[in-house]
Amino acid sequence: MALNLKKGGSLNLRKEAPGLSNVIVELAWVSKDKSKVVDLDASALLLGANGKMWAEDSIVYYQKGYSTSPDGAVVYGGDDRGGGDEESEESNEEIKIDLKRVDSKTQTIMCVITSYSEGAPEHFGKVRSASARIKNGDTGAVIGECDLAEDMSGFTSMAMAKLTRDGDNWKFEIVGQGLGKSAIGLEDAIARY
Repeated sequence: MALNLKKGGSLNLRKEAPGLSNVIVELAWVSKDKSKVVDLDASALLLGANGKMWAEDSIVYYQKGYSTSPDGAVVYGGDDRGGGDEESEESNEEIKIDLKRVDSKTQTIMCVITSYSEGAPEHFGKVRSASARIKNGDTGAVIGECDLAEDMSGFTSMAMAKLTRDGDNWKFEIVGQGLGKSAIGLEDAIARY
């Protein structure tokens, strides 16, 4: 049975899923207005001990050339430009992580959700519901999940969840923090980290 997590909630992966090495972080959302598509994107920023990206290419997202981390451990699962529907349990975007292959320079994998727009910013207020899940990448079993329903209406980027090294173990934590309001939310996330 999956643990229900709230903002600030965390779980020790060794305790909750002993032997786990492959995880999937999933993002799902539904647009309030079906006639207006809100394009949200999941990305992973690979942070060093100082809490900042340790290299220019320590990011995994939809851009060609950046869909896999340099160590091959973090892989972007594909771009969904429209969101899902209320009845679906399916994710819209996912990031796959092989914890055993993550470069030792990476102390935290920050998973962010950002809005992309070629015009005026499409803030999260146009999204009815958003959720994040962490799954066992080998079995597909949900380990933990959270509803990201907190009002983030003015933001176009949000730190959603993070995986942090804890010795030879990893801890998963829900962050739920707004990062910025620009039309291309990923720019704000990169500027912060």
